[in-house]
Amino acid sequence: MADKNQFQAILRAKVISAIEHAKATAGLTHQGVKGAVLEILVGQLFRPLLPADIGIGTGQIVESYTGRLSGQIDIILYDRSILPPILLDDKIGVFPIESVLYAIEVKTTLTASELASAHESAKDLQMNFGYLPGLRKEGKVVDTHQIEKVRTVICVEDGSLRK
Repeated sequence: MADKNQFQAILRAKVISAIEHAKATAGLTHQGVKGAVLEILVGQLFRPLLPADIGIGTGQIVESYTGRLSGQIDIILYDRSILPPILLDDKIGVFPIESVLYAIEVKTTLTASELASAHESAKDLQMNFGYLPGLRKEGKVVDTHQIEKVRTVICVEDGSLRK
């Protein structure tokens, strides 16, 4: 009899563990603490699935042309090989828009106003943040790189929309 796929078994165990941890936070009364715990758990789920050059952080995204900052983003997946972020510790920092792959909002519950706010944040990143095309030397672009616009995602603990 063949053993089951160990990769899948370990991944399932991590997901089950994260769900149990999330359920355990239900008794916490401070939304900020609950949110931070969920951000940590979601980040821990992503880490084993990502290549080493993809980082996970939290903070703000900066637009390179003007220095404009986004609002606070719960989880940022970024490509370390394009532009490194300025990190204040191992995860919190400022992330150049060119290197950001995903901007993920984590919610314990989702209300209509939080959904509208997340939508506005995502729209702002899509419409109002410019991207520099590549490396420059003496004012000329010398090396362009493939940049895709940031993808925005909302992750909800209980998966339901509340009024």
